Amino acid sequence: MAIISPVRAVHLAIDVQAEFLRYLDPERQKEFPHSVRQFANELREQHGIPTIWVAMVPGQGIVLYRPTASIPDGEPREPELVEKFGLGAIGPRTDEIILVKSRGSSIESADSAFAGTALIKYLKELGISDIIVTGMNTHGCVADSIADAIQSNALHDALQCHVMTDLLAASRTKASAEEDRDLTWHEGVLRKILGATPLVHYYISGEFLRSLKAGFVSPKRQILPHEQPGAVKPSRRGSSP
Repeated sequence: MAIISPVRAVHLAIDVQAEFLRYLDPERQKEFPHSVRQFANELREQHGIPTIWVAMVPGQGIVLYRPTASIPDGEPREPELVEKFGLGAIGPRTDEIILVKSRGSSIESADSAFAGTALIKYLKELGISDIIVTGMNTHGCVADSIADAIQSNALHDALQCHVMTDLLAASRTKASAEEDRDLTWHEGVLRKILGATPLVHYYISGEFLRSLKAGFVSPKRQILPHEQPGAVKPSRRGSSP
């Protein structure tokens, strides 16, 4: 059972954008971004936990866009940047942070929300200890971001990752529609890639929100039957589905 302080937590919504959503099952394309938006609203309104929207924007450099001057190491956000998500009203709000990654970057892991960006420094300055993870694609950007987060402890003390298995998605080239809707499938993929680590915890979002109100959260399970022993370094392949 883990104790989470809302003032030391942040939600990362990774690559929830039209460019990648089009590779999901048609029904999933509509419901998935709405579910992530609803979850982000609940975190903010009920617990004061902010969301950072991570996006891959071709031809654009790696930048942390801030909604206000109080955000360090960022640039003023242009209104049209939100349009690049292609989500309309359910996309990033004007008071939410956007982190842009650059496809084709020379950074070792261009898929990751952390590699080569100001995110770790920003989280450290805010005293963040817990990262709540949603988004796509499970095999690539999500796995690489979590891997970099749990390897960053030399810079950031006890960075914990809380993964919402029902708010992860994978493109049709990586998973069948049935697998993409299977919570244990996404968890199994991440456990195989990340290995056994006490820094990554898996949840169902509804249960996570309910237990968060009580001041603690309980992972939905400790070990899956198909969990692979030993860590395997995540692949650094391109993020195209």
